[in-house]
Amino acid sequence: MLNGSQAYTLLVGHYADYDQAKSALALLPQAVQQNGAFVRNFYDIEHTGSPQLKQLQ
Repeated sequence: MLNGSQAYTLLVGHYADYDQAKSALALLPQAVQQNGAFVRNFYDIEHTGSPQLKQLQ
């Protein structure tokens, strides 16, 4: 939940460092990049105020 609304995040890939992840982001289609795709450390996501992370298979 984010500000009372359902929010969904798609996590893609494992990278050795931030620069590699940013490089991978730059290879995504322009439409994806323009819709707000971003790189974020998984540790930071886990330690935010209200994460509810669920792995989908």
